[in-house]
Amino acid sequence: MGLNLLNPNDGATRTREILAVRWPVPLRRTESTSGINAAAVIIRQMLANMQEPIAMSSMMSIPIVRYALLDHPREDSVTAQHPQADALKAEQETLWNALVEAGDGLTFRDVMFGRQMQPFWCMPEMALSDTVCFDGTTDEQVGEPALDNSPFIKWDGALNLGGFISKQATIGAVVLREDGGMNRSWTKFRFPSFIRVLYSPGPEYPADFDYIRSFHVTWIEATNDGRTVESTAYQCYSLVGMARLRSSPEEEDFVRTYTTIGTPIHPPTKPWSCINDDWRVGEPGHDYALFYHVNDGDELSSQVCEFHRQNANRAAGMFSRLTNLARRQTKEKMATRGAESSDEEEAKEPEVQQHQGESSNPGASRAATGPATTLRPP
Repeated sequence: MGLNLLNPNDGATRTREILAVRWPVPLRRTESTSGINAAAVIIRQMLANMQEPIAMSSMMSIPIVRYALLDHPREDSVTAQHPQADALKAEQETLWNALVEAGDGLTFRDVMFGRQMQPFWCMPEMALSDTVCFDGTTDEQVGEPALDNSPFIKWDGALNLGGFISKQATIGAVVLREDGGMNRSWTKFRFPSFIRVLYSPGPEYPADFDYIRSFHVTWIEATNDGRTVESTAYQCYSLVGMARLRSSPEEEDFVRTYTTIGTPIHPPTKPWSCINDDWRVGEPGHDYALFYHVNDGDELSSQVCEFHRQNANRAAGMFSRLTNLARRQTKEKMATRGAESSDEEEAKEPEVQQHQGESSNPGASRAATGPATTLRPP
């Protein structure tokens, strides 16, 4: 009995549930394997959220993807576990040898940025941009395409992530034609199922989890005359995984995964040295690989995009401050009116007594006219 190889295209719903619930068995060797194990966790998480059919034939040629797609059912029978263990050991040895022979390295950065993963990042669900060309006559140099199909978008946290990507999503470049004319080439953002970001926090822009957990990208369209038109449509993305990359060979790579509404996903047991809660995103001295999945439909009601969340918080804060100010002013006015009413009542009381005395004894009233004024409050 060998190991089952999961195909997300076969019984898609059930298979993705297995990918999301069952964790791969960690690779253990005397050498550091945290990078390989972290990569397998992230790849499995992405495949569990994949909505479109995958070209499985090309994916099986990538050792780390093949390893991430292994199903590791737990057999009740001890005798049934031996073939499973042997098959797993053989598959792990194949993976290890392939990674060593590739020569890219064994860290998370080496594996995910390496040459073997390029076919994975070039899938339609992963590719960041397309190139669109238009004929033109201008000789103006507009700029170079800022987004390509490299594995990760580089970001330092200085700008809001959604605004940073939106700003560069459609940038034009001019190319000479053979006839001496000009062609205008546009790099157009694809709005892929997944966006990968390499976050290198600057000293002045450390980002916490709330800042990076979601963002939106505005739809930018390029017209034939070279102008860009920004529409009101946008797409929201939610964080489904992130890795803290080691800064030295002696360190380990760490990884975390989340549902599309931001709930942390924990392994059923604790054999994973690459998963712990001893670090925070944005800590200086480390780079972070962030993995975002398109957040569509009902999930938007559970986790609002960061842009709209911040605006909603600002509006709520302003409303709260205005409400408190209005209440305070109302209380002050009521207190002032109450004090004035009390003063008036105290002033009226001796006047009433004075008038009553005058009606019974006019002479005494005239004699008390002067002192009566001293009864008024100052």
